[in-house]
Amino acid sequence: MPIVHIYAKNNKTIEMKRRTVRAITEGFVKHCGTPADVVQIFWHDMDDHNYGRGGVLLSDRPTPKNSKKSAPRKKK
Repeated sequence: MPIVHIYAKNNKTIEMKRRTVRAITEGFVKHCGTPADVVQIFWHDMDDHNYGRGGVLLSDRPTPKNSKKSAPRKKK
């Protein structure tokens, strides 16, 4: 009986969680032969004030002004 714990920022919609839980379950069924009804998944929503990295809470870190999106590719 696989038990999966997901710790993620508290910014996922219920539909995103549904798709993720479904995909993980399907992965166990397909790759491990596990019956779907025994796969257990626990989702732990994490607020920024409940997580720290490098000695600093995420809520205390400055918010990046620009996202890390890559620049558009130039056509040849």
